[in-house]
Amino acid sequence: MTRKLAWAGLSFWAGLALSATFRSRYDLVFAAGAAGLAVVAFASLKGHRSRTAVCFVSFICAVALNLAYTKTVYERLVSLDGKTVTVTGTVRDISHVSSDTDRITVRGKVGGIPAEIAFLVPRSEADYYDRVEVTGKVERISNTALFDSEDYYYPKGVFLTGKGRAELTLTGGCAHPLLRGIRRYRDRLFERINEIAPGKEGAFLSAMLCGDKSELTPAMKTASYRSGIGHIFAVSGTHAVIAASLFSGVLSIFIRNRRRVDILTIAEVWAFAVFAGLSVTVVRAAVMVSVTRGGFLFGRKSDTANSLGLCALILTLASPYTAIDPSFVLSFLSVFAIGVLPELIKSRNEEKGSEPGSYAVACACVMFFTAPAAAVFFGGVSVACVLSNILLVPLCTAALQLCLLVVLTGGAGYLSAVLIRSAAWLIKPVLASCSLIAKLPYSYVTASAPALLAVICALALVPVAVGIRYGRRPFAACSAAVVCIWLIAANSLRLSDKRLRIAALPAGKSAVYVVTLGNSALVIDLASTDKSLSAAENVLLDRGCDRLTAAFFLRPVTEGQLEDTLFFEPETVFANEYDGAPDGAVILDEGGSVSVMGAEITYENNGFRLLCDGHEFFLGKSSMTLDNKTYDLSSGEELIGYDLYSGS
Repeated sequence: MTRKLAWAGLSFWAGLALSATFRSRYDLVFAAGAAGLAVVAFASLKGHRSRTAVCFVSFICAVALNLAYTKTVYERLVSLDGKTVTVTGTVRDISHVSSDTDRITVRGKVGGIPAEIAFLVPRSEADYYDRVEVTGKVERISNTALFDSEDYYYPKGVFLTGKGRAELTLTGGCAHPLLRGIRRYRDRLFERINEIAPGKEGAFLSAMLCGDKSELTPAMKTASYRSGIGHIFAVSGTHAVIAASLFSGVLSIFIRNRRRVDILTIAEVWAFAVFAGLSVTVVRAAVMVSVTRGGFLFGRKSDTANSLGLCALILTLASPYTAIDPSFVLSFLSVFAIGVLPELIKSRNEEKGSEPGSYAVACACVMFFTAPAAAVFFGGVSVACVLSNILLVPLCTAALQLCLLVVLTGGAGYLSAVLIRSAAWLIKPVLASCSLIAKLPYSYVTASAPALLAVICALALVPVAVGIRYGRRPFAACSAAVVCIWLIAANSLRLSDKRLRIAALPAGKSAVYVVTLGNSALVIDLASTDKSLSAAENVLLDRGCDRLTAAFFLRPVTEGQLEDTLFFEPETVFANEYDGAPDGAVILDEGGSVSVMGAEITYENNGFRLLCDGHEFFLGKSSMTLDNKTYDLSSGEELIGYDLYSGS
């Protein structure tokens, strides 16, 4: 039987993914069902009994592992909600919050249970990988109106966060001096890049090289993901492959022995993985490169499917919930689509050898193969990703290669400055193109309704299947047809939806509101923050809106602030105060009224009153009133989905 690791890894991942998705509620049902199906399959598929045994044993082992992890780790940790605990471990991350406060992330043990928890602590001399003891109150991470924190951190194995200030005690030096030195070096390079290339170009370069997206504005992130090149920010397989190719190419000039080059290349890739912080995606890439290069050492041919299967087993054993982490899932699907599908499609062609369309086929395969996961995780699919990856990724790759040379130079001196400026020059057209592509009317398909999600998932793999069966030309025709169906379905549903919908996002003692009608929207910001404004735009994007008709503010706003926070620029800005008025800004005094999206909007004390089609709404800081029914926002929960016509 061939590809044993591929079948074992796929089945193992499927078991973990099912268990984690349903939070271990149906583990016994999954295990019993798998055992029953295994008996039937073993009796029926006599020619495939070994493959059947591998698949079902792997699946059942995965379910058992997930159940054990849930009982021994997850449930014991979340039971500490609201309690004061002592964490003994090492500092994995540290950032300065204010002049007297740091936020540190400690990975260690709480009562013998492995955990990773972030605390606010008094400013101290703590550094990366210091051994520490932190005592403080913790709370369970939960979703909020502004961010789905629990859904984001659950696959990463992080379930608790500190509440209030905690006490920090240094207990005994540095646990990993080498890793500390690497982290300090990475931080220096991050600062160096942003010093030489301040602004958006430096933020983009430092995010690519270091995986630190702190300097990226929300608008830049949105533009990158909607245009289809957001994956370039994740320090992952792309970076490891570039590093390996560059390093092995240079070594091959001086060393003729292939085995020595492969050994040194594997060592270099793992060094890069350590530099990148050993993230899931980069470890997956390092394992794959190791398996691929290691195959040559033993005279064996590498196989993408087997490599992925091995990676799935290695990367999920210690943290089973990783199986549903978006970066993990999308990374694996992308590598499979790049490494396997184009070759299958190519094998059906009468014409052999390399063809100009091979890269385009690979990009299209990635889009369709990852479309269901992207629609589920992020609520949409970038159909422009094929174009953007063909045009922009080569520029990003060249810039990344220059940044890798900066790493080798130590980041100091004239040479590193020249390399950074050259890389920034390459990124300028990338940023401009991302913004342009992302705002094209048909560049992004949102799965804003269950029906759209079903259409995307049902048709996603049809072009791939057609390509494998009939070749490249039918693949291209089918791809175009499926994209057209997606766009028609999305626009038909959006245009037929005539509901006026209101979403209220509480933000401390204030709130921000999103009012949508079809593909148009307006934002009402009642003295909240840029973070809540960014969350409001996420609601707008999730609903498939591509036009921000107006934005209302009860706080000073600037043009740069709006440009950095909002991907879609408001056609008109209304505010009671400006700090450097943006274009199209209008001062709206108390008692003043304007007509927007068919609604009469009046600025009143601490809120706005809307009159629309005989219905009256008042949107305030702590509550909202919809047709004489008042909703309290003090709970901090998101209120969403008012239907104007039924009054529901």
